[in-house]
Amino acid sequence: SAHTIVAPAAWGFRPRPPRAPFLSSPIRQPRLRQRAPASESAPSSPAMARLVDLLWRAVMAEPSLDAQLAGVVLAAVATKLLVLLVRAFVRATTHAHGKPRPWYLRAVQVEQRKLTTMLGVKDPQPEWAAAMWVDWWAIGLTHGIGGALCLPAVAMGPTAMACRLARWGALVEVGWEVTDLAERWYQRLCTKDGHIFQPAALLALACLHHPLACCLVIPMNICYPTMPLYFQMVFLLMFAASSALFVSNWAQTLDVSSTGGLCKMVLGSFFLWAMLIFTRLTYYWTVVFALLQRFDED
Repeated sequence: SAHTIVAPAAWGFRPRPPRAPFLSSPIRQPRLRQRAPASESAPSSPAMARLVDLLWRAVMAEPSLDAQLAGVVLAAVATKLLVLLVRAFVRATTHAHGKPRPWYLRAVQVEQRKLTTMLGVKDPQPEWAAAMWVDWWAIGLTHGIGGALCLPAVAMGPTAMACRLARWGALVEVGWEVTDLAERWYQRLCTKDGHIFQPAALLALACLHHPLACCLVIPMNICYPTMPLYFQMVFLLMFAASSALFVSNWAQTLDVSSTGGLCKMVLGSFFLWAMLIFTRLTYYWTVVFALLQRFDED
């Protein structure tokens, strides 16, 4: 015929073989690397696990000896950092453009007279008196923090969290006293003017005062970890000390030659007397006798 249909094979094409169904084609599985067991790739560290456990129990103020000792170390580090920050802040506040403010100079003069009266030091150096006045602010703040941590147990009763905070409040006092003793002895023995800034009378006072809390807090935290009377005693001691230090340091800056300064001094003195009567002469002894009775019963 005039028109001949040529087969596709004649054009050089080959028929495509039928495609296999999708699911019937083999799937190449990825080769996974075999990892070594955890015990082989990262060796276990029992010492690290014990350290983490100890730190956790210390943070929780667990009534055990190792946890309490670790808590003292943590409290000592925290209180030392706090003292350094307070010192820097107070020194920056008391000076303007590199010059001491007038109220700061008045406070230093009063501190010099206090050192002469309390420790019998004749003509104490202004630098020493200034350092003492600055440190009183830091000491008052640490005592205030310790007392504040005891406040929930005193106000709301011995719940688990309140008792934990109260035990930490007592540990804050121990931590500060440990660092304070260490710093004073270091200044006395290892610095050039140690005998001036840490005289024998001041060291004796610190060595008589600090061991009381250092020797009693840890046994009380272990043996009486939820005792309300114990927390009340810690609160009374630390809150009264904090209030007295803050008001006393503030009062030293007042100009009592003016009417306003004299009135502020009278109000501050009245507040201190009221605080001392409550925390040292009246309710204080009620708590003391109740504690002694509890100890006798046990």
